[in-house]
Amino acid sequence: MTFWLFSPSRPSSSLRIPFPHGTSPICTFAGGRVTSLNLSNLGLAGIISPDIGSLIFLRTLNLSHNNLQGHLLSKLGRLSHLESLLWQNSFEGRIPADLANCSNLLRLSLGSNKLTGEIPAELGPLRKLLVLSLHDNNISGSIPPSLGNLSSLTHLDLVRNQLSSTLPLSLGRLQRLKHIS
Repeated sequence: MTFWLFSPSRPSSSLRIPFPHGTSPICTFAGGRVTSLNLSNLGLAGIISPDIGSLIFLRTLNLSHNNLQGHLLSKLGRLSHLESLLWQNSFEGRIPADLANCSNLLRLSLGSNKLTGEIPAELGPLRKLLVLSLHDNNISGSIPPSLGNLSSLTHLDLVRNQLSSTLPLSLGRLQRLKHIS
């Protein structure tokens, strides 16, 4: 069985994944639309096609524990229904500020990549966000005070980055925060 992740009509820009007979990725459909895609721990390598932004009804995207690389795509910001984004790979570059458009995001886990730059202040309005995990990257600068607006946040993991040592006072407003590292 072969599974075309993004665009079977344009194989050169798609991720072709061969699966042994009788197995397939965990993919959930609702009303003929892809709502969940779990391709974790499959040994995938390569880059992600920008066509991923076409899966506008996607709620969960789990590509963790593979060897995917390249930059995180700003087109992820088109996924307004997205609730969970889990990627632990070899992605590099900056965290796209466009992720702030994913207003239903509950879990943003981009730890164990090669991300650089600063944490986008634009993530502050993600009021439904419960988990922000950016551990084990090369993120630098200071923690943006706007993270103090993440009123639902229970878990903040920024350990093993190049962040300045000062925590913004605004994090004191996070009454639901149970874990910070």
